[in-house]
Amino acid sequence: MVDEQLLVFEQAGRDRANFIHVEEFLPGKDLQPPSATAENLSPAFKAWGFDTDPWLLIADKDGVIRFRCLGVIAAAQIQRDIERLR
Repeated sequence: MVDEQLLVFEQAGRDRANFIHVEEFLPGKDLQPPSATAENLSPAFKAWGFDTDPWLLIADKDGVIRFRCLGVIAAAQIQRDIERLR
C-alpha cells in the first residue's frame, strides 16, 4: 500500500499533504525483521494503538482523523478522501 500512497504524494506534493509511514516491526541491528511478537512491535505502531496492518488514516490540517481504512486502498480512493477535506 505504500506505493499507492507515494503515487498520491507525488500528485499532491509537500504543500498539500504530509504522509507518515508506520512499520509494524522495525529491523534489528542485522537489518532483518524481528520475530512477529507483541513485544517486537515498533514503538510508533504501539503508540497509535494498531494491532493489525495495513491502516490508512487521513487527518485534517488540525490533526483530527477524518478517515480510517483497514486494508489495501488504491491511490485514486486516497486522493478522493483527501479532496473531501477541502
